[in-house]
Amino acid sequence: MRRMISCKVHAENARKYLNNIPNKIVPEAVKAALNRALQATRTQTVRDVSSLVGIQQKKARWRIRFQRRDEATTSNWTAKMFLVISDIAASAFGKPRQMKAGAKVKSMFFPGQFVAPMASGHTGIFRRTIFKSALPEAIRRQISYRGKMSTLPIEETKMEVRAQISENAWRDIRTVGMDTFLKRFNHEVARRLKV
Repeated sequence: MRRMISCKVHAENARKYLNNIPNKIVPEAVKAALNRALQATRTQTVRDVSSLVGIQQKKARWRIRFQRRDEATTSNWTAKMFLVISDIAASAFGKPRQMKAGAKVKSMFFPGQFVAPMASGHTGIFRRTIFKSALPEAIRRQISYRGKMSTLPIEETKMEVRAQISENAWRDIRTVGMDTFLKRFNHEVARRLKV
């Protein structure tokens, strides 16, 4: 699931307070301040999600992103941040360990599941979606090869984090994003006026 969060600045109402500032300076200052606020919001959201969920920041960072085309310009005062809100593999929370009765990551235990490396190099916690005992006898004989089981379908175990990521992003926009925008806007105007 992908969700976009958009920040838009409506400066027409503030125009009367900016009368003695040249017209060219305001769009440039808004653009610079809004883009800096976008960066600060993303940084803080990554930190919050990482500490709340318990994963490394690099694993949270790719889920909260923006590209150059999503930044504000002098003609379009809108900045966008995209949240890729999907479940996180259980192995992202730490090193998975195989136990006798299942798999374990940190203090989380997954009974009846197993740790396996994939061809891509990723080591995860998996569970079988179909068991041999659930299949009819004729099919069981077909999938057995020299007394060994051939591969049955598996599915990686994932953890739910959608609510935490979404809630933190909105809170950070209202707090970090707005504070950063106001500070940076004043700084950018003063810098361009060389005050």
